[in-house]
Amino acid sequence: PLRGYALKCNLMKELWRETQEMCVSYSRMPLLTESKLKNPSFHTILRIVSSVVSFSVPLKHLFKEEELEYSNYNSTESIKKFILRLTSFVNAFSKKEHFDCDTEKFIGSGREPKLIHRLLQSFIKISRRARLSTAELKEVDRVPTVSYTHLTLPTICSV
Repeated sequence: PLRGYALKCNLMKELWRETQEMCVSYSRMPLLTESKLKNPSFHTILRIVSSVVSFSVPLKHLFKEEELEYSNYNSTESIKKFILRLTSFVNAFSKKEHFDCDTEKFIGSGREPKLIHRLLQSFIKISRRARLSTAELKEVDRVPTVSYTHLTLPTICSV
């Protein structure tokens, strides 16, 4: 059991180090320490996304400046909305990754650091491709969040 735990810890270190290395090229990025990356908070996620967006002209159309300011996120709902937009964007443009929109896995007590790192790394890889047109980004922006509360069971099963 102890050996398995050590292996898991090493894999997590590799994962957050990869995120750390990917962020080095963004000079506005504050130093990402091990403590910030072990279990990234929403503040850390937002800082990474904000730094990446500031260096990618096409991505500046995705988020408004005020959406990248931490002080504007004063409710869980606003944070969830941001995470949903981020996961929708990555899902639309990632060639390998697909993330469900369970925001509890990205924020709060249900955070899954491995999933957060995969999302951030996918976002950075997409930004590096930088072949996204403004029209493609606007298309992602128009994708509404999904609410299943109004659907009947047969409808949900057919989706």
